[in-house]
Amino acid sequence: MRNNSCLKVVLLWLWLMPWIVQAMTIESFNINSDLKVTGVDICDTLSLPLQGIEYDSVITISNNVSIQGLNDNILGFSKGVFNSGSGDPEENSYCNGNRCVINPDKQVNKINLPVFDTVGGSVISSWGDKNKKIFPGKYTDINIGKSDIIFYGGDYFIDKLSVHTRSEITIEGNVRFFIKEMSIGGSNVNMSGKSSDFQVFIYDSNTMAIVSNNAKIKAYIYSESERPLQLTNTVEFYGSIIARELEFNATVSYVGENSCEIEAKPIDFELLPNDTTFLTCEMVPIVINVLDDNGNLNINYNGEVSLRTDIAQSNVAFWMVNDNRVDVTKEIKVNIKKRTGECCS
Repeated sequence: MRNNSCLKVVLLWLWLMPWIVQAMTIESFNINSDLKVTGVDICDTLSLPLQGIEYDSVITISNNVSIQGLNDNILGFSKGVFNSGSGDPEENSYCNGNRCVINPDKQVNKINLPVFDTVGGSVISSWGDKNKKIFPGKYTDINIGKSDIIFYGGDYFIDKLSVHTRSEITIEGNVRFFIKEMSIGGSNVNMSGKSSDFQVFIYDSNTMAIVSNNAKIKAYIYSESERPLQLTNTVEFYGSIIARELEFNATVSYVGENSCEIEAKPIDFELLPNDTTFLTCEMVPIVINVLDDNGNLNINYNGEVSLRTDIAQSNVAFWMVNDNRVDVTKEIKVNIKKRTGECCS
């Protein structure tokens, strides 16, 4: 039973436009948040911009590769292979223009990933779309080409992701991909956002994950596959990678980032009412309760949460926050503050 002393809530309203009644009596709206569902976070493991998974991780670097932003030029792998295996590792100059230093002690343990499940997942094929919205869930295949796509905050389980030429991928909120197969080429991915907002977890599979052909991407990637995670053919990458097998080849520019320490820790929460089916002419109060690790109300939390819905049509419903009306097609940010003084009996 949750402790109801000194409720830790934020109250806002969801205003459903009365004219919708002409078309239907009851409408169902799904209220989502970009707060994380599972407890997996690369930031809990990451300590260097480039690290391997114990105990036999390998990084292979060849041709015109530039790696910047490293700590003391350290690559946290068990083994480094340079210049297609023909060059002396001591003579390479890939790391900040200097010799890369292989340090096996900087390898990390495997992350305990959630069970991979895409049963009943959807299929998305997007070609030539503008501002197409994709929401968290299960997907057996996502195939994108020449499109502008927005992935909204939350967890995605994806069998296969293919991003083809001249696509623009925008990440809204904290997005995490749990994925088996990935190919990204000739497109911009999360270039207007923060690397740590887009985390990709690649499971062990029989396929290779590839970023190639003039792709630009900001991300934190974790790959435990025995098949290499490969960056090749003029790639700009900003972020961090943890991998069992990693290959850089043919004009790769890698800018390492490790800013996890400034990222907000995920919180658990509940939205009330739990039933998201309302009469369309009602003004519906929405309560956000922040919970502690035991599922009780956290009366000491101070911070901000982001809320959005999956409603694509504008002028259908509105958030009412402090007497300000905001269309529910837009994300709102709500400050949660500890209530002071006498509040509850």
